[in-house]
Amino acid sequence: MNTLSSAFYDELFSSDGTARRGCEHVAEWLAGNKPGDIATLNQQALTMFYRKGVTFTVYSEASNIERVIPFDIIPRIIAADEWRVLEAGCAQRIRALNMFIHDIYHERHIIRAGLVPAAQIMVNDCYQPWMYGINLPHPIYAHISGIDLIRHGDGQYYVLE
Repeated sequence: MNTLSSAFYDELFSSDGTARRGCEHVAEWLAGNKPGDIATLNQQALTMFYRKGVTFTVYSEASNIERVIPFDIIPRIIAADEWRVLEAGCAQRIRALNMFIHDIYHERHIIRAGLVPAAQIMVNDCYQPWMYGINLPHPIYAHISGIDLIRHGDGQYYVLE
């Protein structure tokens, strides 16, 4: 049953308490398990992630502690029609990111147009001046991209950054 405020979108249950389309099996599995059992399974998964090295470190923090990649044992169910929209949007965002980086190292239209100050680019620790003018066989600069999505209270997906 949905007990959250209407400010949150319950991805598993509709407002009437029934499982959303495609989420029926997960809802049944959850109903058949005690919360403590689910928490134990989640902890076991996190422990295995740590042992297998599915971790990251935030070097800017003094502790430099190795952390497990955030994980939740309860899967996020995304309907195929919603996924098609998300996939197209993520692909478009990655293309745009690569086009931006290519422009920075080539024509610099975005700087000349005054949309991004040159100083903001040139002093960035990630900027590599030796890359200026180098043509890549396939202009892919960001080979791995993480896109943080949230589902707003209105049920729509949004990109955080």
